[in-house]
Amino acid sequence: MRPVFHQKDIYSEAHIYGSILAYMVVNTIRQKLKAKGIRDDWSNIVRRMNTQSLLPVR
Repeated sequence: MRPVFHQKDIYSEAHIYGSILAYMVVNTIRQKLKAKGIRDDWSNIVRRMNTQSLLPVR
């Protein structure tokens, strides 16, 4: 991981907020899967999620 430099403080705050939000989403997904007995590592979870697609509903 490399350091991220931003020109303005608000950009740094937005970056931190986005990172924390992403961590919370990932953690929630992992907790819900663990509660259902699914103990895959994150790369397998992402691989499975990438197989999903959206279909239009009429």
